Amino acid sequence: MLTKGLILVGLLSLASTALGLAVMSVDVGSEWMKIAVVSPGVPMEIVLNPESKRKTNMVVSMKDGERKFGSDAMNVCVKSPKHCFSHLLDLVGKTVDNPMVKLYTDRFPHHKIEATERGTVQFRTSEDIVYTIEELLAMIFSHAKNQAEVYADQKIKDVVVTVPVYFNQAERLALIDAVQLGGLNVLQLMSEPMAVALNYGMFRRKEINGTAKNLMLYDMGAQDTTVSIVGYQIVKTKEKGFSETNPQAQILGVGYDRTLGGSEITFRLREYLADQFDAMKKGSKSVREVPRAMGKLLKEAERVKLILSANTDCYAQVENVMEDIDFKTPMSRDKLEEIMADTWDRVTVPVQNALEAAGMSMSAIDQVILVGGGSRVPKVQELLTQFINADLGKNLNTDESAAMGAVYKAADLSSGFKVKKFITKEAVLLPIDVNFERALDPSEEPAGDGAGTKKVRRTLFSKMNPFPQKKIMTFNKHVQDFKFYVNYNDLDYLGASEVSRLGSPNITSVLVKGVADALQNNAKENIETKGVKAHFSLDDSGILSLTSVESVFEKTISVEEQEKLEAEEESKEGDKDDTWAKLGDTISSFFNPDEEEESKDGEKADGADKKKDDKKKKDAKKDAADKKKDKKKEPKKPKIETLKEDLGMEIVREDLPALTSELLEAARAKLDVLDQADRDREARETALNELQALNFDLMDKIYQEEYEVASTEEERQKIQEACSTISEWLDDEAGPFTPIEELNSRTKQLKDLTSALFARVREHKARPEALEALDKSLENAKDFLAKSRNLTGDDGFFKEKELDVFEKKLKDVETWKETKTKEQEALPLSEMPKLTVSLIHTKIGDLEGEMKYLVSKAKMAKAEKDREKRKKEAEEKKAREEEEKKRKKEEKEAKKAAEGEEAKEGEEKEGGEDTEDSEDQIENDEELIEIVPDLVWYIVRPGRQGAEPASAPENLRLPVHTPANPPEPSLRETLVIVALIHLLFEMIR
Repeated sequence: MLTKGLILVGLLSLASTALGLAVMSVDVGSEWMKIAVVSPGVPMEIVLNPESKRKTNMVVSMKDGERKFGSDAMNVCVKSPKHCFSHLLDLVGKTVDNPMVKLYTDRFPHHKIEATERGTVQFRTSEDIVYTIEELLAMIFSHAKNQAEVYADQKIKDVVVTVPVYFNQAERLALIDAVQLGGLNVLQLMSEPMAVALNYGMFRRKEINGTAKNLMLYDMGAQDTTVSIVGYQIVKTKEKGFSETNPQAQILGVGYDRTLGGSEITFRLREYLADQFDAMKKGSKSVREVPRAMGKLLKEAERVKLILSANTDCYAQVENVMEDIDFKTPMSRDKLEEIMADTWDRVTVPVQNALEAAGMSMSAIDQVILVGGGSRVPKVQELLTQFINADLGKNLNTDESAAMGAVYKAADLSSGFKVKKFITKEAVLLPIDVNFERALDPSEEPAGDGAGTKKVRRTLFSKMNPFPQKKIMTFNKHVQDFKFYVNYNDLDYLGASEVSRLGSPNITSVLVKGVADALQNNAKENIETKGVKAHFSLDDSGILSLTSVESVFEKTISVEEQEKLEAEEESKEGDKDDTWAKLGDTISSFFNPDEEEESKDGEKADGADKKKDDKKKKDAKKDAADKKKDKKKEPKKPKIETLKEDLGMEIVREDLPALTSELLEAARAKLDVLDQADRDREARETALNELQALNFDLMDKIYQEEYEVASTEEERQKIQEACSTISEWLDDEAGPFTPIEELNSRTKQLKDLTSALFARVREHKARPEALEALDKSLENAKDFLAKSRNLTGDDGFFKEKELDVFEKKLKDVETWKETKTKEQEALPLSEMPKLTVSLIHTKIGDLEGEMKYLVSKAKMAKAEKDREKRKKEAEEKKAREEEEKKRKKEEKEAKKAAEGEEAKEGEEKEGGEDTEDSEDQIENDEELIEIVPDLVWYIVRPGRQGAEPASAPENLRLPVHTPANPPEPSLRETLVIVALIHLLFEMIR
């Protein structure tokens, strides 16, 4: 069956495109982003950008009021680097004093970076214009959204975004803010190795079984290197009370190097080229003092890096680096490896760290698979092969695997798709602890400083704990409001430099309020406090949240209290039974009025029956009471009941202050202004292009033969003068900031001037074809008339009068055509024609409409004759069958009489076979349409509740039975209903 495939992408209705069910994913990197979409029309595909490339530069530029993205922005980066913003992912969620920000300013010294009021990064582009890192990233995500919507041809709002596995809470939350500012709803943040692992596993479900399979993913991207060990195995899960087995991918170990990637090679190569250029000593100053020159060298360094990945030698050459000085120098792979000599030892360190985190050795790894563009560097592959002493797996698309895995997860999380379940479990890389202070017990000794409190540290999520996960932490011995802190801890294994890049070790502080009040409200002898419980959640996105805090108590219910409560419950149940009994008697009396009019003898008989029924009821009640008494005889024990009281909490972020609603609104307003400016600029460009194209087209066509014969010399002179004037204006005055109203006005001027000429040319070009169609229509009409003359009379389908009318119309059209053709031939081509194409098509429509009417009438007449014929044949057949049946019956009776046999059975039953009229129930089967062979289907259902397609055929509509004359309630029934409602209301009150 198709349901055994990998994924079922389910449409909820036939109008799925209009509903906008598509979802997308964005694999975010330092240099590139890859976008994937899944929708009913575009099943799990990488989005092509406007240049038809499968990946887009992660860059935005703003210069002269024009905002650009992708490769267009990269061109600005070369010419004017200070207006171009790239490698933004390295700065998100960081304060300006972070070492990563220092590294960024060293690489891009032309940018002016300042601190926001929250301490995060912002770029100052002028005295009054600054852009925060979230705003710049939001622009890029908005551009990604537009690309995906154009590709899928529908609106998209939901996205899954990949993040580096080492991102902390501040970085993840800042990235979510940026995505939401970009107009998208974040379904989930997914770590890059988990997205790659899902992409690998979803195409290999059949290879996953009960035996664990461990893969190592070596991912060297532009900025970082991440090594992950992923375990694949079939696991049992319980879903809605049912057990099922599903494949699972779980991260078992992680190692990473935040600054080892392809960008490091590019920037080191840029510095080498800068040294070589300065060594020429041709410029008046160092090339490093000219941002535009350094931009050119950076672009050339990237090109050389790519060439040396496949070749051993090449030339680095740049025209006019600065001051009209050209630059050319030979480069070899050996020289590149020499430049990177101090980094090669770091290539295998993440592998060792991942094995240590997972508690494994290389012998437990089934395969090492390369991911990321940086893994193509030959030296990297050579070092890895030597370390693992095995071949490297290269069966994954190194650029697109993360985006494809993330879009599969997006389809899974979306309500509009149906996906084969694949469980994913990520791992905690940064251990999280909870720190707090509490008062000392009398039995505890005070600390060395003599304080009367004790500092406590508890582990909340340990290293490599799987998530998503929920945990409850209990705080004992607190009788007043208290505060606890959530922090990172045990990070020494990362090294001092990496710990400094993580930023603040503090995540949040929580003030718990209402502890004393809760204790006072439950201060009873039979109630004992069990402390304060805090409920933590680490969700699929790796975001830690505190969902609730509560005081928990245990109440002991004594035997006497239990018996008292049972007695009260029995009393309430008895009253309820009596009330319902009375209600039942009242209803019975209303619905059985005839019983009141029975004779006295009948009443007595009924009275006797009622007494028997009452006796049976009493016996039943007695038995139930006896059973309850037996239960009461069983010895009771004190019962424990758990009581919970919610407490207040004030949460303060200690790593980075959250974006306030005011800051978010200000950022949205700034982005809306830029979006509107982009739309206005595009509208101006469109209007300018239209005017230029029209002006050039007119100047070219005006003396072409078909336009020349359709116009006078005076007309051509006016058009030529207007075109010359506009051409001069376009050269001298028009530009990218010309008001769109003026552009549209000049375009309208040209169109008004030439509309009559273009109309005449269109008429002259289309008229021969239209006349040919009219001739063909007349020929068909004549042929139809000739054949129809033979189908008149009593046995025919037409009447002579009808055909005479049609013949007259046919001749009128022929006469009209001859007259109008002569008039048109007499007119010069420079005048508006009298025989227009629209008039010709009108005549064709009239003629063909008359023929269609006659044909449809003939079809109806033929159908009626066929029906009469079938009816007559059916009657004759029935008569023959009756005659045959009668004959057989007579023969049978005659045979019985001749043999003298007596009839053993009574009268012979006559009649036709019973037939049961039943209506077939439509089985609302789902139609599965394959859109990726053996991988992806989408489900088309015949309809949707409340929205049946207007064009659905009758056999797709379920039969609805409605009584012809629904009975109306009588006066007595109405009174009964009113009485019941009143009685129920009184009982509830």
